[in-house]
Amino acid sequence: MSRLWASLVIMIVVGTGCGGPAVIEDYPLPKVKYQPYQVEPGIRGDDRALLDQALTRQVLSTEEVIALSDRLLRYQNPPIQDKEILEKLQILLLRSLQDKSKDHHPQVLRNLGIVNYQQQQYNNARQALQASSELNPRDGLTHFYLACLYAQQSKLHNAQGQKRKSAAQYKRAMIELEQARKLEPFNPLFRQDLNQVTGMD
Repeated sequence: MSRLWASLVIMIVVGTGCGGPAVIEDYPLPKVKYQPYQVEPGIRGDDRALLDQALTRQVLSTEEVIALSDRLLRYQNPPIQDKEILEKLQILLLRSLQDKSKDHHPQVLRNLGIVNYQQQQYNNARQALQASSELNPRDGLTHFYLACLYAQQSKLHNAQGQKRKSAAQYKRAMIELEQARKLEPFNPLFRQDLNQVTGMD
């Protein structure tokens, strides 16, 4: 999956300048090799089959894509690591961003950002999550993954000996985490310690 292509689609969706969001144009989707699947533990076989069908036949509405990606991303503990699933889900979400109705773009961008984060495509994850947060600043899950992203960047800066940058990124992470907790104070996911979530211990 081309990281450049993913970034381009996000830039088109968000738009630039005073003219507002740009019109989403049709871009060729990258090809994926489809192979018989084995169900990963914790992932329902019918969801994985539905993901394959959606990529080959385009049978899902944007609302259905969001529901499917929510099930695959939000309720997995630990999060899914299957590269094939993540790649297919990334393509499906990017395709949904080409929907002329932008009503569901915040959720699509949020889930795309989560996919990018799990793929360690951190620049793409930041673009998607920040775009989602701008469109809907009251989504706790978006703020939580922004917190995870900034904490991860803090870890990388610290490993490079860049203490000041590391501290700045960690401060941003804590701000995002606190915002997530304010929006959804009873969500157990947001009560986790970021050091454990990102492996900073």
